[in-house]
Amino acid sequence: MNFFFNGETTNPGISVAAVVNGGLGPPFPDFFPNDGFTFALGPHPIFVSGADTLVFADGSSTVTLTHYSLFQPDIFESDRVGDFSALPDGTHDLVGTFTLQVVPEPASALLLGAGLFALAARRFTSGRDPCVSSWNHWGG
Repeated sequence: MNFFFNGETTNPGISVAAVVNGGLGPPFPDFFPNDGFTFALGPHPIFVSGADTLVFADGSSTVTLTHYSLFQPDIFESDRVGDFSALPDGTHDLVGTFTLQVVPEPASALLLGAGLFALAARRFTSGRDPCVSSWNHWGG
């Protein structure tokens, strides 16, 4: 499976492979980075090289694949999409689960924190007299 980021359709940021799980519960087979040939996004399948990594970083955040499991098609007996189509094709689909952990880079988190602090400070120092209430208990 490939994960593409930032509008990319031919160079995956994360590529993963695993043995297909024969049951619903743990233990789940191990998963590993895929460096072999795999498919790109798009209506016409083309082969691209796998990313050979489970971590993608672009300067503003780091994305890590922390869980991946793929189940045999007969377990769920689902047919929602075809091999290269968004429509059912009469065959059972592979169904999987995955978890991505997204962590902002320290500089981005610091910038976000500074911006939130500035907004809060501006709200509390908006030039109002702190002794005058904006609520009139006489209905005005």
